[in-house]
Amino acid sequence: MKQYDVIIIGSGPAGLGIAHSLEAAGVSYRILERENYWGGIPLTCGHRSFGINVYKYPMTAKAFIKKISKKVSASNIQTNTTALKVTPKGEVSVRTPEGLSTMNARKVVLATGCRESTRHGLLTSGLRPLEVMTTGALQRICNQNKTLPFGRTIIVGTEIVSFSALATLLGKGGKVVAMLEQEQEIATYRPLSLYTLARRIPVHCSTRITAIQGIDHVEGITVRQTTRHGEAKRFIPCDSVVFSGRFTAENTLAYASNLEPFMQNNRLVVDQYGQSDLPAIMACGNVLHPGDPGDYSFVEGCKLGKKLAVELRTPVAASQLIPVICPKEFTSDIQCVRIPANAGSIKADINLHAQKRLCGTISLAVNNKIVQEKKGSFLPRYRIAFKGVNLAPGKTDTCMEIFYAPRHVTTP
Repeated sequence: MKQYDVIIIGSGPAGLGIAHSLEAAGVSYRILERENYWGGIPLTCGHRSFGINVYKYPMTAKAFIKKISKKVSASNIQTNTTALKVTPKGEVSVRTPEGLSTMNARKVVLATGCRESTRHGLLTSGLRPLEVMTTGALQRICNQNKTLPFGRTIIVGTEIVSFSALATLLGKGGKVVAMLEQEQEIATYRPLSLYTLARRIPVHCSTRITAIQGIDHVEGITVRQTTRHGEAKRFIPCDSVVFSGRFTAENTLAYASNLEPFMQNNRLVVDQYGQSDLPAIMACGNVLHPGDPGDYSFVEGCKLGKKLAVELRTPVAASQLIPVICPKEFTSDIQCVRIPANAGSIKADINLHAQKRLCGTISLAVNNKIVQEKKGSFLPRYRIAFKGVNLAPGKTDTCMEIFYAPRHVTTP
């Protein structure tokens, strides 16, 4: 059985960030990647939206992955390797072209990322011809073909990634029939709707796709739209459908490893260092906060790698856990904060994501005392960061709680 200090499952920005720090610290590690290339989902993206937070200028995903992997030894990345199961003791069962085998590590980090919701996840009926796909599949098709194999597309969703799909289709000479959004407003910044207006692309809000029509090929879709007059069903002809956004954590491995008791809201319960209740298992990146930019995951991975390198060489001190209580309108990247007993005080970052578009005040309280507030509009699945929250050990009643007060608009 092969033995390592750390096994990282996933070679996206988070996994490469962890490896970046472990390599610098001289810690033995192994990255397991199921594809025949490393870099993760970002490599399917063709737009320049990477590197802004890390290198202060925009670059393509391919350039970003190449840059962040320069200090990672290719010999430590094992492609064509699927992790099948992880045990609480750090054993990883894998499948490779050569067959089944087992590896062991002192720490196993799940950096499996996220995926877009499919038509099955959105409970859309009908068959699935080849022209029904996610944004990632669309990007792969566009990267492999000079022209599109279809010409009249419906985009389901209005997140940033949805507009990325829109730009990709228009750049390839395709026509977008419409964009659909089941909420009352688009899920990203309102000025982006001006782009669709300029290109004469209708955006239908309060509209849900109910069925895809067609057997061998897409012939159209049936939608249900809610207006002030009630609900109305109608048919929209098209030859392809792109389901975009609504990212969900890729936790297939966690469920296969029977980690449900240590999960909450389809995510592993971790502290600010990515440590779960199982000493040998950690998590990092978009498996904890689906849909965040790759830059955030890389920075988070670098921080986790540095902390991990120190922890592997120094005995872990006893610590106090402070729960993070979050209202139903939001999800938190972490569910507790760990304070080592020998630490005078620490500063922790708490990142939230709104479940839908909200407007009001978010307050973060420690021991029922508000320490930070944020006011304004909060878009779904965009990071809301509370940075540098001061915490000190020793108080048995210490807790952190998030409060949300919606802003009520009164009409005269």
